[in-house]
Amino acid sequence: MKQKPVILYADDDPDDRELLRETIREKGVLCELVETANGRETLLYLRSTKGIKNPPCLLLLDLNMPVLNGRETLAIIKSELDTQSIPVIVFTTSSSPLDEEFCKRFAVEMMTKPSSPEELGRVADKLLTYCSCSE
Repeated sequence: MKQKPVILYADDDPDDRELLRETIREKGVLCELVETANGRETLLYLRSTKGIKNPPCLLLLDLNMPVLNGRETLAIIKSELDTQSIPVIVFTTSSSPLDEEFCKRFAVEMMTKPSSPEELGRVADKLLTYCSCSE
């Protein structure tokens, strides 16, 4: 049996995680959304999947998180051989040019979190193109 593609979503805001989870669920796609609340949990999850055949097909990473923020987490992910090839999208409320420059340095896309359910649906469609989540 083929495993579901995994999207890893690192965000300390449970409401943001729930909104994306529900949006993806409503689309009826075949993927698993794994959620972490900070960079430390994200790295622990990624290290626990080392060597498995179903690593995340996409990592959504918030910048402003406690314990280990998104900037620190991204730098570590892109420096480690086992995780550097995972596609990362920084998914944040920030629109700061400094944050955009930071993302460019690591060659990752930065997306601003949408403010409406319709816009979130369109963003989710784009995010799902990174994974084979359809039947």
